[in-house]
Parts: sequence; C-alpha cells; structure tokens
Amino acid sequence: MSVILIWIYVLLNVFFIVRYFRIKSGTFQAPFLMAGVSLGVLLPQLTTYYLSPVYDNELLYLLLFVMITGNASFVYGFERGKSRAIPKSIMTLNMNDTLVYLNLFFAILGCLSVLIYRDDNSDFVIGAFLKAFAQFSFFTSLILVVYYKPNTFVYLALILSFATIFNFAFLVKGSRSDSLLLGLAILLFLNFYKGFNKKVKYFTLGMFLFGAVFSASITMIRNYIKDGEAFGDSFYENFTESFSEDGTEQTLGMDIANAAKGIAYCWENMEYDYGLQLWNGFVYNFVPKRLVGEDIKNSLTYENGYTQKLPTWTHGVTTMTGYASAFASFSVFSFLFFFAVGYIYGWIWKYSAYSTYYLLLYFWQVTWLHAFFSHGMQLFFGRLESFFIFLFPILILFGCLRQRKMVAKRSQARVQLEIH
Repeated sequence: MSVILIWIYVLLNVFFIVRYFRIKSGTFQAPFLMAGVSLGVLLPQLTTYYLSPVYDNELLYLLLFVMITGNASFVYGFERGKSRAIPKSIMTLNMNDTLVYLNLFFAILGCLSVLIYRDDNSDFVIGAFLKAFAQFSFFTSLILVVYYKPNTFVYLALILSFATIFNFAFLVKGSRSDSLLLGLAILLFLNFYKGFNKKVKYFTLGMFLFGAVFSASITMIRNYIKDGEAFGDSFYENFTESFSEDGTEQTLGMDIANAAKGIAYCWENMEYDYGLQLWNGFVYNFVPKRLVGEDIKNSLTYENGYTQKLPTWTHGVTTMTGYASAFASFSVFSFLFFFAVGYIYGWIWKYSAYSTYYLLLYFWQVTWLHAFFSHGMQLFFGRLESFFIFLFPILILFGCLRQRKMVAKRSQARVQLEIH
C-alpha cells in the first residue's frame, strides 16, 4: 500500500510539473515550485524511509495521505487565488530616489549579518533578521533594474545584497534555502526580458534537478564548509542510493521520519494545537529574550505533548516538514490549510502582473516556498510577519508606496506592467 501511495504522490507532482511548464511563466508559479521541491527534496527522503529497515513503514500511510491531499489542495487554492478580479485601484511601489536610497540602506544593514555569522556564539535570530534586509534589498534592486532607470546606487545595493546572501549560502552554512533564493530570483529577473523566456524555463527545471542531486549530500557539504572534512561518496552516488535498498545515507530520511512520527503521535493521542504553534513561532522571532528575559519569553509560548517531543525528534538539526506541522494543528483537515496558503500565493501572483509592490511581495514569499513544505508552516507565516511588521511600515513611512488606478474597460494585457 505504501508503494501505491508513493507512486500517486510522484505522478501527481509530475503532472503539476508538466502542466505548469507548458504555460507562460509557469515555472515561477507556486505549484511548479512546490512540485519541484516534492520530487527533488522530499521524494528521495520518502524512498530512503521506505527502503530502510530503520524506519516503520506503517507510519507512511497517514503521512502520504497528508502529503497528497496537501499538495493537491495547495494547487487548487492557487488557481482559485489566480481567479480573483483585479480591483479598481492597486498598491504599487513609488519608483523614486527615496526608494533607491532606502534600498541601499537595507543592503548595508544586511551586510552586518556577515559579522554576526562569523561568531558561533552570536545571536543567530538577529543575524537572520539582518540577512532578511539583504534579501529584501536584493529583490527590490532587481525590480528597480527592470522598472526604474538604474544608477550607481541601485547597482551597489544589488552587489552588496547579493554578496551577503551568497556568503551565507555557500561560505558560512551551505544553505539550500538561500541558494535556491538566489537562483530563483535571478531566473525570475531574466524572465522579465522576452528574449530569455524560453531559456529560463529550462534553466529553472535544470536548477531543481541539479539541486536535488546536491540536496542528498547536504550533510557532507556542510561538514566540508564548517570543518574542511573531505567528501566521501560522490553527490550522484548519494542521490541514487536514496532510491536503492543498498543506500547507506540514513540521515537523508530524517525529516520525513520526523513528520511520520509527529503525525502518528497527534493521531494516536488526539492531541492538536489548533494553530497555536504559529503563535510560538511569532514569540520566538519577535519577542527579544535579551529584553524580557528567557523565563518570560518561554512563559508566552504554548506547550503540549507534541511541542515537548519536538527536540527529541529534530535534535535541533532536522525539521518536521510543513505536513507534520499542519497536521499537528488541523488533523486530517490540514488540506484546508494548504488550500488557504495556495490561495494567498495565487492572489499575490495575479496582482504581481499589475503592481511592482505585489511583485516584490511575490519575490519575498515564493523564494521561501520550499521551506513551507520541507521545514514547517511557521516559515511561511514568519516570512509574512517580518514583511508586514518591519518592511511594509518603513515603505509607508518613506512614501515608497502609492495607489495605481486601473482602467476598467482596458484589456488585461494593456494594464499589465510593461517589461523589456
């Protein structure tokens, strides 16, 4: 039965890959990226779990039910979000020198994260907060290059923000998230230019295939970056072994193993948090321990049996995946949560064709979409929270946003953003 469910999961995601690959800009729409992560990152873990004698395959049934219904609901929600009507007016970026200077300031602020990540004893929450400014500046710089007359300040911000993210992705941690963020943002930028449209489709597909091979060796890569430890097996061997009974890289399946255990625990004990883990994530990200104290910060969080077991499952290294975190909140109705998130992505995607503000927001969210599925649902909301708590008010304060009126009788093609 597990094999049948795995095949359904595979075929479903292959269908999404093919469907969105064929449509205009489909490789940048959230369902294509979701399917790419599902096949490139999660499938090798699933097969490792299934083939390994270490894990209990009985736990796969409910996990695969959640994964299949979650992915299908996400795509349906995305399509529903895309069907929203365009409003009479829409918020967009006010392309002026103020935005250019503010963007450069964000890039410089992001550079400070390099100093924090050099020290293992530093507060990495602050480091991540500063790095987010570099990411925001990187996205804004790309938009300014396309839709505003670029100048020295725009290019300087682009270089500084790119260097900050590149440093963390390849020299500090070996971060799959930031590596994908860079690659996806650059390809999405190139897609604005009609001469690259067809090529970018294949480059995006190739990026996921390339990333899938290297993702299977992430532990080996991080050990090399941190300690200079020599590579053992080749990247290709590690990837192919995840589909073989002779595979030896048992750690590859640990995230999926965590998800299977977490879902089984909630189901067997009928213990759910009904979304309160999102509150825990908010407290972790935005309540400063150094100001209120560790005891007060911990007292603000919600704890139950599931949350108390998280450290024993993840050991602070692996993740629970978005499927387990959604199930821990909504049980078998977790697919409704995936529908809601997909709807939000579809809504932003639809509006991004008419507004540089929504284009920026789509950049911000879609480059972190993979983490929603492979890490946890809090990363999706944490990303939104950081945008609207810190970045959005700053844009308002400095007059970097304005309302753009839409002409009702014009065709969609004529009111869409102009690109080169």
